[in-house]
Amino acid sequence: MSETELKPASTLDEYSRSVAETWRKEGHNAITWRDDYAGLIKGEFGELLHQHGTMYIFLDSLSKIDTSEGRKRFFADNQAQYDGLVEELGDLLWFSFRTAAEIEIDPKEASQQALSRYTQQAYVPFQTFEEIEEQVVKDARAIAVPSKYGLRHPEELPENFVDLTESPQYVIMRLVFRLARALEEGKSDTPPYTASMMEPIPELSQSIGDCINIVAYVSRQILELPTEEVARRNIEKLRKRALNGKES
Repeated sequence: MSETELKPASTLDEYSRSVAETWRKEGHNAITWRDDYAGLIKGEFGELLHQHGTMYIFLDSLSKIDTSEGRKRFFADNQAQYDGLVEELGDLLWFSFRTAAEIEIDPKEASQQALSRYTQQAYVPFQTFEEIEEQVVKDARAIAVPSKYGLRHPEELPENFVDLTESPQYVIMRLVFRLARALEEGKSDTPPYTASMMEPIPELSQSIGDCINIVAYVSRQILELPTEEVARRNIEKLRKRALNGKES
């Protein structure tokens, strides 16, 4: 495998092509793929939450560190959790792009339109992960979800919204489960209902864009790693698995 094959995906289109290259059609069911993808996404997010020292504990601890040197020491002291989060974010990114391909929408447009829905602003079309990072970090306070109390008492909104800067782990959890729920079209909604289940079923394109954007935010703003590096590591992992005869 040459170095050129493993270079970062400098554009979103290049990453889309890499996702297509690493997708294996074997076992893909054209009838059940939405439910299959929903299960895989929830599985990946379960790993993100629990397998690597828990995302909640990691991000909560990190939020209390306000210096660059302190964050670097924290990353070094928690390297396994850091690497695990990067890997699972890469998988979530891959599934977001793969889902976009399945329903034949452009992930660039999904990302842009998802952000516009929160900010009510128009953006120059995003072409790179860096462009998404810059805009999502700038508009992070606008990316917010209603709390369960807020959903029960809509007359008190927007006081009961939680934004990406206040609790990234909570917003991430809600947005990822929105994607799974959009894929399943609410089939798994069973009491007791979570906050995600109390919302209308979101549009799939919106949820795809949301997940692309939160990966960009967490990668750049929290883990201090370019999203294109997260994408590069993800594709490198999948290519190695393919060489070893493992499924993606």
